[in-house]
Amino acid sequence: MGDGQPWKGGKGYGRARPNPVPVPQQRFSGTLKICDPRSGSGLIEVDSEFYTAPGTSVPSQVLLASNALDARGLPAESLRDVAVEFQLCRAPGKGYQLQAVRVRPADQALENRQIVSSDLFGGSVARWNASQGWGLIKADASAALPPFVQAKLMQQAQQAASRAAASREEDPQEELIYVRRSDLESGVQLCKGSKVVYKIYVDDKGVGACGVSLA
Repeated sequence: MGDGQPWKGGKGYGRARPNPVPVPQQRFSGTLKICDPRSGSGLIEVDSEFYTAPGTSVPSQVLLASNALDARGLPAESLRDVAVEFQLCRAPGKGYQLQAVRVRPADQALENRQIVSSDLFGGSVARWNASQGWGLIKADASAALPPFVQAKLMQQAQQAASRAAASREEDPQEELIYVRRSDLESGVQLCKGSKVVYKIYVDDKGVGACGVSLA
């Protein structure tokens, strides 16, 4: 049935319900900040890399409906400040809706993340956005990065250079490694120029650093 056609259900006939349209993003991540144990409803803060990307309309916060969360057996009273992953859909004339929300186990990677090895690599922080909790690391010249990691970094730099040219930005595009606050070791505080050691992972978006600590 198309939009405006009657549908049958509930207590009678009415207008057609618009089907939610998935946002073109495989999977989102964030933090469940509040969860009402009685209703199961709550509030999720979306990780900053999703809502700060150029051209995005993804909100920084979304409301959680009572039937959308898979808590993986955790008690409702413990569901505060926990990492979650989810899908977003947008219904015509309405805001964003959450679907398939689930608590993310500590060892489960987002975006098909794969740790390259257990080796630690050295580098320095080229950029750190403290308010949004992400940054970029430049690997040391002596860091023996695997060839496929180097190839991914080159591809990232080329794509970034193309975007910069299209928007007439003049910042030089280097082969930099992405890092988010949740991938820092406990108590680590970064700033531009910080010397760090880290493990490397690759995922659907490129190359990132995890297990980051100060050198």
